[in-house]
Amino acid sequence: MSPSRPGDDDALPEPPADIDLRPLPLVRRAAGSRYVRIHRVTDTPVWFGRDGSTGVFRPAVNRFDAPDRSYGVLYAAASRDGAFAEAIGRKPRSFRSDMELAELAITPLVLARDLSLVDLHGGQAVGALSATGVIGVGPHSLARRWSKALHDHPDRPDGIEYRCRHNSDELAVALFDRIGDASLTPQASVSLIVDQRWLAAMRARHQIWEPPS
Repeated sequence: MSPSRPGDDDALPEPPADIDLRPLPLVRRAAGSRYVRIHRVTDTPVWFGRDGSTGVFRPAVNRFDAPDRSYGVLYAAASRDGAFAEAIGRKPRSFRSDMELAELAITPLVLARDLSLVDLHGGQAVGALSATGVIGVGPHSLARRWSKALHDHPDRPDGIEYRCRHNSDELAVALFDRIGDASLTPQASVSLIVDQRWLAAMRARHQIWEPPS
């Protein structure tokens, strides 16, 4: 481990001890706004990580999952490029061939009501919470502590808006299960490989190639 240098102490900002006393930097996304979700064709597009047989939330796997399994999180992006970056660009070795990609569906989700999301990608987050962009790209354990602190905040936000780790031009959302399934209206799902031109562009951007036969 390299010795610490001046300024390194804020490289991984923890949720402030008095976060409950600070107003959150919230952005409002109006009813009718669209998000995009990529998911397995066997799964429902509106899914917060609850096991269908037990009713228990799955163990923490993704960035903003509840560290104590006390709530669920649905992940989506503001565009299909962002959804690809979040779902596939982060683990390209898991999806190499068209056959594997064909197991995935892409579904637009329309907000049925206004949502208030914590803005973790703008300058307000730094001033209000001492939060930096590293929360969206750094260790998952850090992001989960922020998720828990923000979820439990008295402002009761509906989720978190942040920049995609593997395409910082795009925005993603982590929506808390408190919004309920009815807050999201799924549109028609299609196989991820329907638009071959777009898929080829995404594969090239994220360096995902079929292995040699």
